[in-house]
Amino acid sequence: MKLESFEMNLVTRNGLWCVVFEGDLGEQFQKTFGSNVVPLPIESSVPRSQALEHLERHKDSLSMDHLFPAGNSR
Repeated sequence: MKLESFEMNLVTRNGLWCVVFEGDLGEQFQKTFGSNVVPLPIESSVPRSQALEHLERHKDSLSMDHLFPAGNSR
């Protein structure tokens, strides 16, 4: 799956840190999962810097091949 553009933003929603995907990746998330917001297992009371560290450690699991194997979606 080829992405033309995407951006990730870190926000808090419902007491958790979340990643909001924008652009092509955000559209794919919206089509596949019904939302472009992905909650992280980190409460919003945790400092943003720690949430960013967590995201950095696990960013490889956010690859398109991992999230959408062979381009499959619902």
